Amino acid sequence: MRLALLLTALLVAAGCRDRSQDPGVPGLVRLGYLPNVTHAQALTGVHSGRFAKALGSASLEATSFSAGPALIEALFAGEIDVAYLGPSPALNAFVRSKGRALRLIGGAARGGARLVARREIGLSGAQGLRGLRIGVPQIGNTQDVVFRAWLAAKGLESADRGGDVHVYPLAAADILALMVRKELDAAFVPEPWGARLVAEADAEPYPADDGPSDPNVPTTILVARNAFLTARPEDVKLLLAAHRAETAWHATAPEARSVINDAMAEELGKRLPDAVLDDAMASIVLTDEVLMEPLDALAEAAFAIGYLPDRNITGILAPPKL
Repeated sequence: MRLALLLTALLVAAGCRDRSQDPGVPGLVRLGYLPNVTHAQALTGVHSGRFAKALGSASLEATSFSAGPALIEALFAGEIDVAYLGPSPALNAFVRSKGRALRLIGGAARGGARLVARREIGLSGAQGLRGLRIGVPQIGNTQDVVFRAWLAAKGLESADRGGDVHVYPLAAADILALMVRKELDAAFVPEPWGARLVAEADAEPYPADDGPSDPNVPTTILVARNAFLTARPEDVKLLLAAHRAETAWHATAPEARSVINDAMAEELGKRLPDAVLDDAMASIVLTDEVLMEPLDALAEAAFAIGYLPDRNITGILAPPKL
């Protein structure tokens, strides 16, 4: 099945039981996130209890998901009210629901993705990707879109579109295992997977000044179901204020990385070595700022490669009163 059809199938499946217009459960805020370093505010805010405390009389129900598509489906099903998401799935949900599904309420992280290749390949230029097997985390996720747009800018194309760069959407853990076994040659992944590939799969980063990585491209954004935002704006304001406070805490707290690692270990059963976590965090900017220009560019790129039926994301940003 072609890539665009897979994306459509995901949202159609979610839409068949679309309860995104449900205002939610009174007195309860349901938060979704992924246990990744690029969702750092969620990890530390939830595990420290600061998010729950910030909501006052409302209760917090926080759920971590293993992948973005499952989180998007939960949002469409009305099971999640506010979510930390990669921007590409969020844009897809907004466009394909004609703006009904969600609104963007805050930034969370930008940067924090890198292209790495097995050291023995000696990859030094984009043309060297011809014939190689490249892993990306998911069809239509932010790294997939950015990587394919970068290939096109370099005059290259993926094999499924008639080119000779073999792009495989795979779970990040599978990308690591396949790189270790030398069954993949390279990968464009979010952190901490780039750092882990360098440490565990003898990979080396592609030159940053020529690669697909862009420090301004959002890696994670904060969204709310539109119906929940309309019905419960005060609860959304409280959670957004907590997110902003958590972002500020990360900027000043010397123990922040250790707390991230503790939270990931609690959820995933494994701590990252300190050096790997430091390497992963070096390219991530945690932020609550929304930069619309790179989001518009991401929507344009997704439209150009057939992932979106429309490039227009006007109205995705929640009113500034939040």
